[in-house]
Amino acid sequence: LDTAIQLKKDHEDRIHGSSAGNKWYAAEAWRSINQAAGRLIRHHHDFGALILLDKALFNKNQKPPNELMSDWYARHLETLNGATSLYTRLRDFFAHKTKSATKVVD
Repeated sequence: LDTAIQLKKDHEDRIHGSSAGNKWYAAEAWRSINQAAGRLIRHHHDFGALILLDKALFNKNQKPPNELMSDWYARHLETLNGATSLYTRLRDFFAHKTKSATKVVD
């Protein structure tokens, strides 16, 4: 970890308890992810895919969605089994959305 981040985690642990630093770090990570998701979709005709590939984003004892995820996209979360299923799901999703978007424009 970056020195400044490690110092902040250590500070949080000292002030708020032994796991506070990790909770702060996770909250910062999810804040960034939620912000990226919000930038992906700005208008009701927008569509996109947010792909989370890091198992570290989820607690070992917690199934997705993570409690720090924004509800508006957490309810659409899918867990896929490998690159082939990801490719197929994305291809189908964008084919459907592109076809639907064309109807709206016509």
